[in-house]
Amino acid sequence: YLSSLWGVSVSRSENGEDDEWPGCLSDNLREYPQILTLSKEGNIVPTLSFYNMTGYVNLDVHGLPREPRPSTQQTISIIRSRYIAS
Repeated sequence: YLSSLWGVSVSRSENGEDDEWPGCLSDNLREYPQILTLSKEGNIVPTLSFYNMTGYVNLDVHGLPREPRPSTQQTISIIRSRYIAS
């Protein structure tokens, strides 16, 4: 779920480095490892729902970032793990 939310790949490129921006899954987890101890339904989803209601993020019904419309040039916001855990 978190890798989909962050838009990162869990695989490595041929040269052994993570080639996704803004970082790999491990980088995002390393920033705030306590996120792994949180309940998806009890902590993560309610926090993301709140952020979605306030307009901080734009998530679909599955809690994943919506793709920006080609005409708007909006970027997909990346929610840092320490904010998801708040």
